[in-house]
Amino acid sequence: VWVTNPAAVEAAAAIAEQKKKNKKSGKKNAPPINIKMPPSQIQQQNRSYHVAAKVLQKCDDRVAQPVANLLNGLLNGDPKVVDQSNIASADAPPVSKGQDGRSSTADVWDIIFELHKVSSQALTTVIGNLAPLLENEDLDKRSRVTKLLGKLFCSSHSDMANNYRIVFSKWLRR
Repeated sequence: VWVTNPAAVEAAAAIAEQKKKNKKSGKKNAPPINIKMPPSQIQQQNRSYHVAAKVLQKCDDRVAQPVANLLNGLLNGDPKVVDQSNIASADAPPVSKGQDGRSSTADVWDIIFELHKVSSQALTTVIGNLAPLLENEDLDKRSRVTKLLGKLFCSSHSDMANNYRIVFSKWLRR
């Protein structure tokens, strides 16, 4: 699992602080800032993620339909599904993230992206239901669908563009 590197965030903050100090002091020819930037992303070995991935891979044929029903209910704003879940639905405002880059609420968009890496079979009907959302009147929802599909189609984990050509062509027209 790739996550934001906290050291990179701290280094970026230190660089910004130094630039701010240089600007305040009026130094036009300030010496270059000598802070080495660490990588922006690091790989984290999240055991619970790997266990969940293995369970989904082993039980793909049995859990794909219930998972797809849950995600489709969240995407379509089904009140029964939304009320019984603590996952932020498609109609919810964007999830605000804390300083560590994590949010306290799961987001349906992030779940779909992570799920495609593990069990793309569970997304068969979900991807089909994303296509009409590309023409949604809500700008925020349309933007999030466009970004999600872009990440899915560009992902090295799957061949979504070939598997979902109709959705891909609708996405290209966006």
